[in-house]
Amino acid sequence: MNSSPTKSSTLIYALLIYIGGIATYGLYQEIKDSDKTDKMMLMMETDSSATDTTSVSHPCACEDDLRYNVSPKEDSKNLPISSDAACQGMVNGTTPPRGDEKGPLTIKGAWFSKITLDIMFCHKQDANGIYVYKGTDAEGQPTFIVEVARTNSITTLDDGSATMYYSKALCPTMCGVCGQ
Repeated sequence: MNSSPTKSSTLIYALLIYIGGIATYGLYQEIKDSDKTDKMMLMMETDSSATDTTSVSHPCACEDDLRYNVSPKEDSKNLPISSDAACQGMVNGTTPPRGDEKGPLTIKGAWFSKITLDIMFCHKQDANGIYVYKGTDAEGQPTFIVEVARTNSITTLDDGSATMYYSKALCPTMCGVCGQ
């Protein structure tokens, strides 16, 4: 009797090693994902009144029980923008090209970080949207202002894939406190 393994037992042995490797990798990924979840949960447990707003999570911004209990729910008229090019065309369609040396730089928009928005939503726990206004600062420079507010206009038709939207619900017809 020959003690060397046959081809079929070698194949089974290789298959068992392969399955063991996959299981080990799966366990490793599960532990890694668990560590990420633990870190996120720790961040969410951090006091939202902490002064370091650059790294503190603000879980109250995502507590939606008070935000979406409006009746009747109305169309927000927030429409998804299909592509970067479409968005750029909408922004650039009414203003001179950037870098026009013959005139002043036309201000096209502003940046509001998610942390800033989270803090705003934390201070108004029933807010369910934002208004954006074009304005001027104390020095007379153009700026944009964002205000959290509550309205019945919260529904939207979207497949969930858009990262850019435009709104047809414009002030003065529909305004928050700042637009009055």
